Amino acid sequence: VIAVDHIGCGLSDKPQRYAYMLAQHIENLVALVERLDEVKGGLERRAETRRAVDALAVETPKAIGYYTGLNRLLLGLVDDATRLTADGAITRMLGAYGYFLQAKERAGIERAVLSNTFAADRFGPGMFRRFGELVAAQETYLAAFRTLARPDAVAFLDDTMRDPSVQQVEAMRDIAFERAASGGFGVDAAAWFNLGFLLQSTGDDGQAEAALLRALDLDATLDRAWYGLALLHIRARRFDDAALALQRNTRLQPMSPFGWYQLARVQLDRRRPDEALKIIRHLKGFEPRVAAQLERETGLHAQPLA
Repeated sequence: VIAVDHIGCGLSDKPQRYAYMLAQHIENLVALVERLDEVKGGLERRAETRRAVDALAVETPKAIGYYTGLNRLLLGLVDDATRLTADGAITRMLGAYGYFLQAKERAGIERAVLSNTFAADRFGPGMFRRFGELVAAQETYLAAFRTLARPDAVAFLDDTMRDPSVQQVEAMRDIAFERAASGGFGVDAAAWFNLGFLLQSTGDDGQAEAALLRALDLDATLDRAWYGLALLHIRARRFDDAALALQRNTRLQPMSPFGWYQLARVQLDRRRPDEALKIIRHLKGFEPRVAAQLERETGLHAQPLA
C-alpha cells in the first residue's frame, strides 16, 4: 500500500531546499509506481528463470542479463524513495542504505570475477582492470555509507568487517593484486572451501557450488566440501546429487552424525525409507540421540543392530 501525501502540507517539515510543486510530486510518484510494476514483473519470472538455469535450458548471457536487470531495478527503488521525502533524517538513512546496497552488488560481482580468475589461475583479458574498478567502487560506496549512516550502523559494519571470514576474503584479494601479472595464485583447497562456505552463507549458491567443486578438484578428501556441496544440492532439490555427495562425506567422516543425518533425510526425499531406516539403525550404535531425533521427525523406527 502506498499512502500518497503532498510534502510540505499540514504539520510536516518544510525544508528550505525542496521543490514544493505538485507536478514534481506527481512525477516522482509515477516513476516509483512504474518501477514497482517492473520489479513485480521481474520477480514473477524468477521461479521460471531458476528452473531454466538448473536445467541448463537458458544461455548464460541471458540468465546473467535477467538477474543483473532485476538487481538494477531493486537498487533503483531506494533512489526513487529518497525523492519522496523531505525529512532530512529519512533521506540520509535511505541514502546510506542505497550506498551500502551498491557496495554489496559490486562485492558479488568481484566474487564472480575472482572465482573465475582463481579457477583459471590467471586474469583473463580485461579482468584485472575490471577487478580494480570493482574494488575501488566498493571503497567509494562504503565511504559514502559511513558519511550518511547512523553511528550504530557504521559500528555494526566495522565489527562485521573484522570477522575472520571477511579477513580471509581480504587475503585472497591481496593475493590477486600481488600476483596479477604472473598468475599462479596458489589458492589451495582449504581456501576454496572457505570461500564456498562464505558464499553459501550469503545465499550466492551458484558461486558457492563452483568454489566447493574447485576445492574438491584440488583435494577430493575434503569432507567438509562434500557436506557443503550436499547442502547446496538439497536446497536446489537435487536429491540424487545430494545423496552422492553425502555418501562421500560419510565415508570420509564415518563417526560424524551430521552427514548421516542429512543423508537419512535425503533418502526420504528420494522415497527410499528402507535406506533411511538403515542409517537410523547405524546411528543407534554411536549417536543414539541423533537416531532418536530422526525417528521423531520421520516417524520411522529401527531396531538397533545386534
